Amino acid sequence: MGAALAGVFDGCNHRKSRWTTPVNAEATYEREAPSINGQGRAHVIIFGLNYAGTENAMSSSITDGKIMADLARNHSGVSSIIEHYERQCTPSCLQHCFREVSSKMRNDDYLLFFFAGHGAEQTSVDDEDPLESEVFRDDGEPALAFTLFNKDGTLAEYSCSRFTELVTGSVNPKARILMMFDCGYGAPMIDLSNPAWDELEAISLNGTEDKEDEQDGVKGGLFTASVVYAIQKLQSEREVHYSVGALFNKMLKEGQRVRGNSQNFCLEHSIAVTPGGMAWPLLPMTKYDPPVKRRRSQLEVRQDLKR
Repeated sequence: MGAALAGVFDGCNHRKSRWTTPVNAEATYEREAPSINGQGRAHVIIFGLNYAGTENAMSSSITDGKIMADLARNHSGVSSIIEHYERQCTPSCLQHCFREVSSKMRNDDYLLFFFAGHGAEQTSVDDEDPLESEVFRDDGEPALAFTLFNKDGTLAEYSCSRFTELVTGSVNPKARILMMFDCGYGAPMIDLSNPAWDELEAISLNGTEDKEDEQDGVKGGLFTASVVYAIQKLQSEREVHYSVGALFNKMLKEGQRVRGNSQNFCLEHSIAVTPGGMAWPLLPMTKYDPPVKRRRSQLEVRQDLKR
């Protein structure tokens, strides 16, 4: 299908809520970001794991998390930020973070959760509820899980169904939920077609390409780099505020410039909100220069190879 429109339905009469192509990003939200209208607050939780010392080692996830923390704290004026990296990222820590933030949340607030690390098909039984462990989700995708650490330093699967229960059972129902997953998996980590999300304004942005490819000595990071360069581009166009959908569209252009195709990222939303219906919450208050090297385009790479 083409660009997203509010109320678009697919051939099976299900409203389409998952996009890898440009969306209708026209701002339809009632409230701008908290830094613009002064209503509500933004709360940010960041988990970044490189899995050093394991067979699943990555190179850029912690850096990506710190780039997002810098954007929130030092450029967007967010004071409610929780960061955890590497072996701090345990299931109990994740649950504690959501309980802590949920106790602070009020109507009109935003919760932004950023996860950079491994995400894949779930291989183990959910210890919390083994009888209810999923095989396939409502959207037909296999059950997925994040990889965290146990307290003893071993790796732990945290099922995305368990994460859904954690978020939907703890956040203020009148808040807005934005989740960002840089996991390099080909489908969204969270299934927002699950009825548990129906009453919540929730959007997820997902990096669907291999996080660990390399270009110009820069490993991974295309998802996060595309976020911050999209923000810089929108700021240069004098956009005072804009929707999550507008940011996503700019991300797609950056991914296409680097990779030569536009389907590097995926946006999914609950039925309670559209891509244009949620304001992007992290707006730099001064001129923003991303602290990450911009990748060369496909054209630049080809030209270098010919020399």
